[in-house]
Amino acid sequence: MKAMLGLRQWGVAVSLALAGATVMGAEEVRTTLVTQAQGTVQMVQADGKVTPVVTFSKLKPGTRVSVGDDGRFQLVYLSTGQQETWGSSSQIETGDTESKPIKASKLPTIKQLPAAILKGLTQAPVAITDITSIHGMIRVRTAIDGSKLETVEKNYKMFRAQAADDDVTPELYLLGALSELRQADRMKQPLEQMLKRQPASAEIREVHSAYVKHEVSGAAK
Repeated sequence: MKAMLGLRQWGVAVSLALAGATVMGAEEVRTTLVTQAQGTVQMVQADGKVTPVVTFSKLKPGTRVSVGDDGRFQLVYLSTGQQETWGSSSQIETGDTESKPIKASKLPTIKQLPAAILKGLTQAPVAITDITSIHGMIRVRTAIDGSKLETVEKNYKMFRAQAADDDVTPELYLLGALSELRQADRMKQPLEQMLKRQPASAEIREVHSAYVKHEVSGAAK
């Protein structure tokens, strides 16, 4: 029991660090989910101090983000489904529904995600928390209506075909949708795709490693 509690506490700590201490709840709809933070991407505090922005972070409105000369930054507004991809040498401030450029070498690439995709994407942080905190979660699969799983896979394939090669938002959607359907042992495929598309992301490597660790542990029992 103590070991399980320790694992759970560790997972919660990791999740809070990745999520910028934003907890799912009433404020969740007003947050943005970071789906890519490549190179130098930093959050600028009111006192001028900076802290790294990482993939899977959730940022509140009014957050100032600076993207370095080597950086690339992508986020999704969970309230509207607006996806923004900002290039290097940009400074922005997040809002309720869209970001405001403070300084930008060029305008962001903007896409509007469908409601069905947004629903699964909103569930993705929950899936990540489960993977990093619950030891037995990986071995659980709940019987479901096959048509629901078919719809999820169809949505993913359509979304994937329209996304950039290094965009892991489709995989985050699939991860969240599978979590909602309690299909934890099907999550290996989207996690491996995420690692393939953003191999330099420490956060993706961490979640993938946690999944593999629990999968191997479960197979050994």
